[in-house]
Amino acid sequence: MAGMDYKIPTVMSSEELMEKAFHRASKIYKNGTNPLDTRKKTALAKVTASGDIVVTALQGYVDRFPRMDKMDDFFPQLVDIVIGIDRYKKALGAVNWCAMKAEKLKNDTLKDIRRTKDPEIIEATRRGFYGRLNSYVDRISDDLLFLQDAKNKFRKLPAVDPNTHPPWSSPDSPTSVRATSSPSCPPRNRRSPPTPSPPRESSSDT
Repeated sequence: MAGMDYKIPTVMSSEELMEKAFHRASKIYKNGTNPLDTRKKTALAKVTASGDIVVTALQGYVDRFPRMDKMDDFFPQLVDIVIGIDRYKKALGAVNWCAMKAEKLKNDTLKDIRRTKDPEIIEATRRGFYGRLNSYVDRISDDLLFLQDAKNKFRKLPAVDPNTHPPWSSPDSPTSVRATSSPSCPPRNRRSPPTPSPPRESSSDT
């Protein structure tokens, strides 16, 4: 049976994502009108490139993984069994948190570099940006690994028409079990999954 056709991008590990970002930044060099201008333009371009790679990748994961909003539907119930809804939402919430923190860090760093005229401060600010960016991404390393595995499991899930019942729930199916057929087993009350919380931040990153 064909799997669900979701266009989920390849999920990189935290190490792969940072290696891609830093490798891209290492290739950048900008000419300026003088040595200070050259250093400043190069630093700005490196911060922009590395930050954008991280933010774009993480936001792409959040946008392209399927939503699980209606727990009464069959598909989210299937995903809950195979993948785990609570952990799935937590992982996407953590990735979204990291994308927002990385975007803010990038913008703040660009402002700091533009304001200074000290070459040493420019380099120290750029290196500090790299360190904090890496720290943010490292915090979601387990979530990225979880999403890697989730993507593979999504590909193996059977395709389900949301407008039809699964075969075993059809009234015409010989294996159908109606909720009213077992009065001793009342339906369970469903509770909405908790809102995922971002990874705990240290005081130095707030």
